[in-house]
Amino acid sequence: MPLMSSEDLSSGVLKILVYGPTGAGKTFFCGTAYDVSEFEPILYADLEDGILPIRAILRERWTEVQRPLKVVGPEDIRFFVNAMFDRKGPYRTVVIDSLTELHALLMKLRLAEQGRAGQAPFQQDYGDVSATMLRLMRRVKDELQVNLICTAGEEVNTDEFSSTMYLLPDIVGKLCRRVPRYFDVVGHLTAQLRTDNKDGTIKKAVRQLQLQPVNHIWAKCRIPALENVGVLNSPTIRKLHNAHTGHVDQEDILEDDNGKD
Repeated sequence: MPLMSSEDLSSGVLKILVYGPTGAGKTFFCGTAYDVSEFEPILYADLEDGILPIRAILRERWTEVQRPLKVVGPEDIRFFVNAMFDRKGPYRTVVIDSLTELHALLMKLRLAEQGRAGQAPFQQDYGDVSATMLRLMRRVKDELQVNLICTAGEEVNTDEFSSTMYLLPDIVGKLCRRVPRYFDVVGHLTAQLRTDNKDGTIKKAVRQLQLQPVNHIWAKCRIPALENVGVLNSPTIRKLHNAHTGHVDQEDILEDDNGKD
């Protein structure tokens, strides 16, 4: 009979999915993993050619860190998956930016393998690619003891029975509800511009990560230290890691949850 071990209780790995609109800072959030030594080395898959927000971080540590992979085609997907599951791989963290684009590239790979590259996919193609993506997520859960950080766009989904609209990760079809099951944290990221009350000039952009399901926004957080925190201001991987491992007091890692400074 498979029983839970003490190592399962002491596991410090985190699986985080952050989704939100374009420009919310999802890639920047992923880049903050480079500030957490416990997360390195990092296998970073850039599927959106959107590394610009963390260029300064990479330039500063270019000779120290594992360079991100540019995953833009079917062969790149194969290389990334092989690297991720390489038993000799040294990685403590895998970053997939983003799952939205991963599904699109898996579709390209399927069409290429079917000899239909560049053609419109059939309904069966969507089903098969979704199954492939779920198998990939299960493999990560079952075979890899690594931190997993993923991003996704956002989409509006309407419940067919209640006509209620929900914000969900932008992953095709039923994957938008199935894929989040594999994560400890599913947060909705937004960025708000703060202005000076006197002259109206923009002071700064404040990022907020919603961790609890409020106002029809899909979210969850299994980290006990954050169970009563609705919104995490200026979110970073360091803040979530510290909350998960309990190395600092809440006051050191959290700001108030109502969006105020």
